[in-house]
Amino acid sequence: MRISFRYRYMMFDVPKSASTSINFALQHVSECILDGNGGVKHMTVADYEEYLEPFLKKRSGMDISTLERIAVVREPFDMLASYYKYRRRPGVENASHVDHSRNTCGVSFSAFLEGICEKKGERYAVTRPSNFILDPSKKVGIDLLFSFERLDALAKYLTSKTGQRIEIPRKNVSAQLDIGSVERGLLDRVRNAFENDFILYDAIMRSPNGEPLRVRHYGFAELQK
Repeated sequence: MRISFRYRYMMFDVPKSASTSINFALQHVSECILDGNGGVKHMTVADYEEYLEPFLKKRSGMDISTLERIAVVREPFDMLASYYKYRRRPGVENASHVDHSRNTCGVSFSAFLEGICEKKGERYAVTRPSNFILDPSKKVGIDLLFSFERLDALAKYLTSKTGQRIEIPRKNVSAQLDIGSVERGLLDRVRNAFENDFILYDAIMRSPNGEPLRVRHYGFAELQK
């Protein structure tokens, strides 16, 4: 997570949505950097409002509510494929690895999707963007949403906002996973299980010319209109 009081923004790191690349690009225009531990780096909007926002309000002496909240959302199937590939990276099969209990070594992508739909356990647990961005009132707590496929639009926006040249490199990029072998029925189950995530992503992609989606305080029913 990156926060700038000077440039009036905070970038929330939705998991598997180019956060490593974005954080690298923003390091010279951020005064507050939360990194490392996933629970800190990938702080949800609800956790931010409950824990971090009160502290920042008290210690900064500034109107924190004026900081623009920004996040990036990825196409859901592509996001799940990224989780799957990440959890089979070299070394994760070793019992001493921090992510060993979540490794997908020896598990097909279809079986991984099945496990997610059936909520089989830690190996199949993923963070849903539609939950990540909700505030405590269960409304969208992000001002601007960009799509993972349009990072150039995010870079252009942040360049304009900060007055500094922002370029977002591609880091931690893995080869695309072909989901063509996944049976139609399973794909439909995933779409049903991640209904709000598809609603969110489709709403962003309807935004013309890669423009960000302004969604603060929206509900998912409103995003479908």
